[in-house]
Amino acid sequence: MKNTLITHATSQEIVVDGKAMLSLSVAKFAEQVTLAVDEMATVYGHTTNRVIGSLSGAMRRELNRYIYKADGAVSASMSAALMNKEAGKVKELSKRVQAVADWAEELFDNYKPHADILAGLSSFEVEFHPFQRQVARTFEVNNELDAEEHDEYTFDDSEDYMDDMASLWLEEQSLIAEMSQAELRTQKVNVTQAMDSEPQFETHNITKEEWVEDRVHRKPDEWYEASRFSAWDAIAHVMEEGKKSPHYPLVVETIGDMPEKKLGYATKVMRKAIDMELRIDYLESRKVYIQDQIHKMDNTSEELTIAAMSNSFREDEIDELDMNLRDARKVYNFLAHQAAQFEQWLSLVQLDTPHRVYSSYVAFDPVEFMVNQMVKKAGYQGERVSPRALTQFQKDAYKMLGNPTTIESFKLEDGDNAGLELWGIHFTSGAHDELKDAARSISKVRAIKNRHDELGARAEKLDKIVKSAAMRNKKPTSPFELEAITKKFLF
Repeated sequence: MKNTLITHATSQEIVVDGKAMLSLSVAKFAEQVTLAVDEMATVYGHTTNRVIGSLSGAMRRELNRYIYKADGAVSASMSAALMNKEAGKVKELSKRVQAVADWAEELFDNYKPHADILAGLSSFEVEFHPFQRQVARTFEVNNELDAEEHDEYTFDDSEDYMDDMASLWLEEQSLIAEMSQAELRTQKVNVTQAMDSEPQFETHNITKEEWVEDRVHRKPDEWYEASRFSAWDAIAHVMEEGKKSPHYPLVVETIGDMPEKKLGYATKVMRKAIDMELRIDYLESRKVYIQDQIHKMDNTSEELTIAAMSNSFREDEIDELDMNLRDARKVYNFLAHQAAQFEQWLSLVQLDTPHRVYSSYVAFDPVEFMVNQMVKKAGYQGERVSPRALTQFQKDAYKMLGNPTTIESFKLEDGDNAGLELWGIHFTSGAHDELKDAARSISKVRAIKNRHDELGARAEKLDKIVKSAAMRNKKPTSPFELEAITKKFLF
C-alpha cells in the first residue's frame, strides 16, 4: 500500500501533506500513520518519535490554518466596518467572534481521535489546541542551569536512543559523501544574529473565553493589523464574485484579459475604472455635439431635403453612440464597484513598494516630447533656452502630466508587439478627482503626439513627392509659355 501522507523525505527532512491528513477517516488515518512510520524508519532511518512529531506538526499547522482563515475573515470584515463607519456590523462583533470560537472548538474536537492515534504511537503527548495567543518573546542570557527545572526532564535510554544513533549515522554518511572538507568545518555563530533570526513571538494556549475576550476588546489599529493577510483573501473573494457577474464577459471584451494575480487584477480594475469614466464623458460630449448639429441644420437649412439627408447620417451616429454609452456604463459600474473594494482592502496590506492607484501607458517618452515642444515654442518666440530653463521645462512637463510618482520605460516581450518600447506613467497616491484630471491631461498629450505624428507623416510624404519630381528633372511652367501655347494652338 502506498503512503499518502509523506510527500518528500530524506535522511535529513520529512515533508508531510497536512491537507491529506485532514481528509482521512480515523481508521484510514491509523493505517496511513503506521505505514509512514514503518517506511521512514526502514528507508531513511528516522525514529518513531521523529515521524510522529512531523505528522502531528503538519496536522496542527493545517488545523491552525483553518482557524487563522476564519479569524482573518472576521478581522477583515471588522476593519471594513470601521473604515466605512457601519455601526450595525460593529455591533455584531461579539456574535461573530463567538461563532468562530464555537466552530473552531467543534473542528478540533472532530480530530481528537486522530491526535490520540499519534499519541499512542509515540512517547510524548499529542494535543491540538484551537485557541492560542502570541506573546512577544524576551531574550535573557543565563549561564546557570536551574537544577530543579532540569530534573523534570528524563532521557529515554532504550531503543529510541539507538534509533537516534542510527539516524545520525545515516545523516553523517550522506553529508560526508556530498560536502567538501571546507564545508565540514564548524562555522562561527553570531549570538546576536541567531537571536534576531529566532521567532519574535511565543505562542501560548489559552481558553475559549480568553480568545473571545482578546478580539472583542481590540482597538481599531489592532483590527487593521490583524487584517493584513486576510485582506488578500478578501481581494481574491472580490475577484471571484466579479467573474460570476453577467457583465464580466463584456468587461473582458472591452478592457482585455484580466491578470490572474490579485495585485495585478486590482490595479488594472482601478486604472480602467478611471479610463472608462473618461470614455463615458467623451461619448456624452460627442452626443451633445451631434445633437446640436442636427438642430442647427433643421433651423438654418433652406433645403429641407438636404437637411433630412444630412441629419439621417447624424441620427445613425446618435444610435451608435447610445449603444456604446450603454455598454460603457455597464463596464464602468462593474469596475467602479470593484475598484472601491480593492482600494479599501489594499489600504490594509503591507507591500514593499506602494501599490499603483492609477497608471497610463504611451508609446513615447512623454517628458521628452513635451520638453521638445516647449523648446520649439521658445525658439518661435525668440527666447534663449538655458540649462536652468530646460530644468524648469522638465518640472513643468511633470506638472502637466499630473505629477506622477514614476515614469519608466519597458519593452514588451510577448505577443505581436514584442520588442515595442512603452512608457508607464504611474501614480501611487491621489484623490479620485486628481487622478481623473491627470488621466485627462495624459490623454491630451497623447492626442497632441498623434497629431504631430500625422503632420510628420504628411511632411514626409510631401518631401518624397518633391524629390520624385526632381529626379524626373521637371521644372515648373514659366509665365512665358502661356503666350507660346496661345500661338501654337490658335487657328
